[in-house]
Amino acid sequence: MLFSHVPHEILFLLFLFEVQGIKFQVSGPQIVPDKKAEVVINCSHDDSAKPVMLWYQQRGSSGPLVLLGYNYAASTSNYEGSFKEQFEIKMEDAKTGTLVVREASVAHTAVYFCAASMADCVKFQPSANAIILNENARAEIKCEHDDSNLNVMLWYQQRPHSNVLSLICYNYVGSETTFEGEFKGRFEMTRENVMKGVLVRPRAEANDSGEYFCAASLAAGPVPIQPGELLLHPGINATLTCSLASDMASYTMLWYKQHFYGAQIEFIIKEHEKSEGRFQATMEEKQNRFSLKINKLQLQDSGTYYCAA
Repeated sequence: MLFSHVPHEILFLLFLFEVQGIKFQVSGPQIVPDKKAEVVINCSHDDSAKPVMLWYQQRGSSGPLVLLGYNYAASTSNYEGSFKEQFEIKMEDAKTGTLVVREASVAHTAVYFCAASMADCVKFQPSANAIILNENARAEIKCEHDDSNLNVMLWYQQRPHSNVLSLICYNYVGSETTFEGEFKGRFEMTRENVMKGVLVRPRAEANDSGEYFCAASLAAGPVPIQPGELLLHPGINATLTCSLASDMASYTMLWYKQHFYGAQIEFIIKEHEKSEGRFQATMEEKQNRFSLKINKLQLQDSGTYYCAA
């Protein structure tokens, strides 16, 4: 269905989709006048075993999904960033909820999605936005989250220019830290408890500049192995391939893209999913190989592609 742009109007869409057999009831398109009006988007599904309802926003036809907030079993709602001032999330029960746009305007034009989950979301407490150090100074980056069930903490590095998200290390509480390749001997990792940890660079160097991310997991996951940078010409077909250090058949494989350093990482396609435009995913379990084919490369295909499990 195509919708042409109408001045001074907002188009809200919520699609019917199915995840692991859960059926969501669609909320139809809404067009509202260009004034500060309240807009309500309803969501309901049929699985009472999934008490968490999450809401996402997607701007444009290919923009990233941005988490607005979530509610757990009709308790207090949790919001991301400044969305609390713009939106209100309500739940009547474990299967029914609403997203309210407090004062809708043209700026809120987007597609809105709801999702359901069995467990509450994990909230991470960020470290300082930026750390500026002299060379050879000691650097510490702290990480803290709120889920005591997640025993594994992982650290990643994303350097400028290369745009590769690299696993630095991970550990279980009370166990030795496992470091990856070039990071061994350069970094240290400490854990105060299940929910708190610190990444340490005893003697920082200029090439340590970048962004650092921490993550938490129930168990240490597989490590995707994928090629480095490729330089290709527009118009040809390109195939990106990755493999796992463990059996790929045990995991759901996905491809993501980041247009440029610092941009949001966007989902492209997952295994066994039908082709998405010029993108096609191929799973070869016997060869432990997962490929992404891009037909007729275009300049806007430039970026960093991530294989994930």
